Amino acid sequence: MNRPLWKIAGRLALNGLRFKYLKRTGHPGKPQALSLEITHHFIAKCMMCNIWKIPDHMADIPLAQ
Repeated sequence: MNRPLWKIAGRLALNGLRFKYLKRTGHPGKPQALSLEITHHFIAKCMMCNIWKIPDHMADIPLAQ
């Protein structure tokens, strides 16, 4: 799905204005994404997740119940 660049830029601008409004008024915004860390043994080193910055001594979520 190829969207025109102006539509993407407009959407980002509206989201930025909405965020500033919510921050000034103190109203909580709706969650846009959810991230669950099941294990810290992750090989990707992307800037978004930063899982690779977690120290080695941190325990993982137990898988057995």
